[in-house]
This record gives sequence, C-alpha cells and structure tokens, in this order.
Amino acid sequence: MSIVLIEELALFTLEVGILSLINLIKKKMDQSPRRSISYYEYMEMALYSPSLGYYAKEKIKVGKEGDFYTNSSVGDVYGQTLAHIIADMLSRLPESEPKYLVEFGGGDGRLMAQILSEWLETMPTFMREVQPIMIEKSEFHRGLQEKQLRDFPVLWVKGWDELIIQKGSINGVIFSNELLDAFPIYIAEWSRGKWHEVRVGWNEQRGELEEQIDEITDQAFLDYCHQEEVHIPKRDGYRLEMNRDAGRWLKEIAEGLKTGYLITVDYGFLRPELYIPQRNKGTVMCYHQHTATEDVLSLPGEKDITTHVNFSYLMEEGEKNGLKNLGFFTQSQFLINGGILSRLQSHQESDPFHGAVSKRNRAIKQLIMPGGMGDTFKVLVQSKGKVEREVLGVVQKGWV
Repeated sequence: MSIVLIEELALFTLEVGILSLINLIKKKMDQSPRRSISYYEYMEMALYSPSLGYYAKEKIKVGKEGDFYTNSSVGDVYGQTLAHIIADMLSRLPESEPKYLVEFGGGDGRLMAQILSEWLETMPTFMREVQPIMIEKSEFHRGLQEKQLRDFPVLWVKGWDELIIQKGSINGVIFSNELLDAFPIYIAEWSRGKWHEVRVGWNEQRGELEEQIDEITDQAFLDYCHQEEVHIPKRDGYRLEMNRDAGRWLKEIAEGLKTGYLITVDYGFLRPELYIPQRNKGTVMCYHQHTATEDVLSLPGEKDITTHVNFSYLMEEGEKNGLKNLGFFTQSQFLINGGILSRLQSHQESDPFHGAVSKRNRAIKQLIMPGGMGDTFKVLVQSKGKVEREVLGVVQKGWV
C-alpha cells in the first residue's frame, strides 16, 4: 500500500471518528429539554467516550509522537527524584502493616517504571516491602503500562473503589501526575449581576458546535459559584470553572487511605492567582500536536482538553475529609526539597546535546527553572493519619 493511500485512509478514519462522536453529542443534546449539554457532559464525551474519546483511543498522547510533554518524558531524573521522596514517606509508615504505592492515570507507565527502577538500583529492599499498584481504566494504556512494567510486581485495578474492596483501607503513598486537569468541568459566566451556565449547543446554520449561555439549574454548581465569587472580579463575561470530580476524588481517597501521603502534581493556582482579572475567560484549553489552543469545540476526540486546578479548593476539601495539608509548592521547590540538585554533575563532555551527563543536567534545568515546568506545575502534599511531617519534598531546602 502506498504512503499516499495510507495517509488518505488515516484521514478518512479520523473524519469518520470525529463525525461519529459529534453525532453522539448531538443525540445527547436532542435528549435535553434545553437542546444543549453542559461543558461537563461535552468534555466527558470528547475525552472518555469508548473508542472515540481522546483518552479512550489507541493513540500515543505523550512525547514527540503525541500532543504534549509531561515531566516523566523529560528524562529519568524526575522519576528518580520522586522515588527517593516517596521512599522517605513510606519509611515513616507503620512497619507492621502492608505498604502500597498507588499511581492514578499513569499514561504509558513511564513514571512508575522510573520510580521502581531507581528503587531496584539504590534501595532494593523497597521492592520487597511495598506493593506498587496502577489505577487505570483504559485497556490501551494498561497495555502500554504492562510493557513498561513487565519486570516489576505491579498490580492493576480499574478504580480506587475496586482497590479498597480488595485491600480495605490502606497505608501508603498515592500520587498523580497531570490527572485532575483532565477531569470534566462546569463553566459559569458572570453577566447582568448573576452567574449563568456556559453550555454546548449545535448551530444548525453553520453546522458546528457552539457555546450557549443559559440559567444555572444545578444547585451544587450555583453554590460553588457563590462560594468562589468573593475572590472573583465581577465583570461581565468573567468565567469560572467547577471541577466537581476533583472534590469527589479527594473524598474517596480520604475515606480509603488509613495512613499515608497524597501527592498531587498538576498545573493550577491558589485562588489569588487563579482569579486575576486577565484570566477572565477561565483556563480551559486544549493540546493537539504540541500546539495549545482555546478552540475546545472543534475536532472532539482528537485533542486533549484541560483546565487549571483550583488548589485552594483541593486543600479545603481535603481538610473537610481528614486530609492535612503538609505543603503546597512549585515543582521547582518540591524537587529541590527532594534533592534533585544533588544529581547535577560536572563533566568534560564535548557534545552538550548527546552526552549522558549533559542531557541529565539539561533535564534538571528544564524541570526546575522558572518560566517553564519549574513554576507551571504545582505540587500539593496532603496526609492522613499520624504521619511524619518532616519528609523529603516537604522540608525546605535552598539552592545550595
């Protein structure tokens, strides 16, 4: 088969997939009395519809061949540093009970592989003392993870509830890397002295999806808007987003975690920075072939849709459910606290781009320098039960 024919077939398959998903979305709209759906419903379908949603597709998402880069794709040093932070946390938990390391939404399994490889090389006893668990709903991503982690004793479950049914409440460390930003959200807009819901409808004349403004009928959504509005510039057109599932996720973890730590790595802000006047259109955006765009309603199923995390909300919800806030950091602060600078090495390599030490030093710089990953990503560390607060990652260290 010629290259041209293969490309034409791939394009045809792509178009059929997009049209199939749009037809499902339109069917959902037809079932609504308002002839529209919430942004939550749209994102849920665009990201998670079986075989058609972005995360449900058998498609590479991360790295050069995907749509975006994440921390673990920069190099092994991120996972290696995290391995020592997590090991320090696990070492503080009760010795008499089983310990677990749980990752949510591990993508291709690269980050867990980096952590376990570092343990195997530098602290092999942890491989006998800790049970690694991957929580993954996607069969495609589980297949990728199984290849990455075939040399390690990893268990897979489809959800936190399944894990708790199997194990009961657990002691351990739970972590996620860019998970909550992909949860579906509701969007509200301030106009004419009140909050309105931004919904998704169908423009028959133009033959495309469009935003529509309507009344908020969900009381929990309206309550959230009133809770947040004291922090928001009340200007017509100003938008806020409610990530209800992030709160539910936190509550479920708090109920199932007996003693241990929760590490949440994502991009987002505390309220004073989240609700600045310049961010009047909210934070929802998408990534496609390493290009960021605000055109969320085109090419559903083909683009990653994300929003910035409201970390103030996570901290408050955590406290309500028994999770203590141990620290909120930029990624730079967290990794420096975890000892990443000790991994810098001097060298005499003539090639600054292909030498092993040069590449490692450059990866460290990329992970911690301001203006990039170092301050774009934030890290929230929470705990449950009687645990040590003075642990790696949390205890402040300087640049030297």
